[in-house]
Amino acid sequence: MPEPHGPLGAYIDARRRELGLSWRRLSYKAGLSPETVTMLVVREGVSQPRAETLRAIAKALNVPYEKLLILAGHMDPPREGKPSPEVARLISQILEIYQDIKDNPQAVAELVNLVSTSAETVRTLAQHEHKQQPA
Repeated sequence: MPEPHGPLGAYIDARRRELGLSWRRLSYKAGLSPETVTMLVVREGVSQPRAETLRAIAKALNVPYEKLLILAGHMDPPREGKPSPEVARLISQILEIYQDIKDNPQAVAELVNLVSTSAETVRTLAQHEHKQQPA
């Protein structure tokens, strides 16, 4: 495979080597075609990878999904001492929905859906932010 292009490709390549995986084995573990992995790593910057592809690669490499989202430009890195824009946006959305919760069953359903689909990301970002704060 040609050399990785950009920070995402370099990170995936370094982790792949660290785990002793071939490109083909990484593709298999991620449930992706070798061509998809090649396009992700070599053609970085030409098009943004799909979030589902990044999730599969993260799982195969046993790395935080959010790290790949940041490297791919899907998400801003967390800022020290402040919640990331993604966490702040989620909190704002939850608070907006909460205002309608008692009178609107649809709002309850939206809140439950938002929280359940976002809990993993919020937890990971919070842990990452906590690790960056001085003890």
